[in-house]
Amino acid sequence: MKVELKTADFADTGIMMHICNDAFRADYEKFGESPCYGRSAQSFVDSMKNGIVKLICVDDSVAGVLTAFRNNNSIYIGTLAILPEYQRKNIGTKALELFVKQYPCRSYDLDIPAENKHCLDFYSKLGFKETARRTDGKVQLVCLKKEMELFDEMDELGSPTGRLVSREEAHRTGAWHRSVHIWVIRGEKVLMQRRAMSKDSFPGCIDASCTGHVDAGETFTEAAVRELKEEIGLEATADDLHCFMQQTVINKDDTLFNREYNVVYLLDSSVPLDTLKCDRSEIDDIFWIDIESLRSAVELGNKKYCIIPSEFRAIYSLIKRGVK
Repeated sequence: MKVELKTADFADTGIMMHICNDAFRADYEKFGESPCYGRSAQSFVDSMKNGIVKLICVDDSVAGVLTAFRNNNSIYIGTLAILPEYQRKNIGTKALELFVKQYPCRSYDLDIPAENKHCLDFYSKLGFKETARRTDGKVQLVCLKKEMELFDEMDELGSPTGRLVSREEAHRTGAWHRSVHIWVIRGEKVLMQRRAMSKDSFPGCIDASCTGHVDAGETFTEAAVRELKEEIGLEATADDLHCFMQQTVINKDDTLFNREYNVVYLLDSSVPLDTLKCDRSEIDDIFWIDIESLRSAVELGNKKYCIIPSEFRAIYSLIKRGVK
């Protein structure tokens, strides 16, 4: 089954009206009205003039319609309608995945009837979260939002291609993007983190003090400052960070293909650490470990650790030289 998105034109208004009426007839009969039922041809013409309108095609047959509108860094999905005979076949999921790939954005918003449990479950599984509720006529609507991580895609030489990729796409396709590692060191003690089990890469593993991706439009140093605050509650400035090394990071297995241009930072030892706290969505725990114990784990290939051996050896050499 091949699912594609094709740009609609004015000649498609009739079939789009038919799709919406068939897809939302049950809602209309249940609630007495439905925001997407009974749409006029002119409403679709206006959508094509002012927004994005896509036909959802399955093996070259039109199975649904998707309409959306840009609003600064967000896209509002006004309609996602699938003909009844095509429903519950994962077509809506594939259509949304294709749409997000074609139109990367910071966030996606939509509204659905509060009593439609199937729709709520469907969008929840796709990462949408409730932000508010409102009433449209007789229907109470749930407002849903999905936040996205967007990265600047890089080429093989480390230069931006001008294209944005989502975290999901980057980790699925191996698109080059950027990341940072920050090490917090005090004498011969190193601050470590235990990654949350919900992470898509190395869940539950022990990693450097703070790690993260560089968001679209950020510099490496801006990302490092942000990640320190978000992950471990540490307020730092660009002047507190010392660029230690640059490297490429490649991880590939059955579920992940990750390629990063990575910059490693050291946090200045003068920065106070009395505000440290975990972001539990990212990290399960932070703790101190002495450098020799860490060396034993890394060099023996302990699978609980996801530290790059060459990166650690450079850090170890620095500590043993007594460099602050």
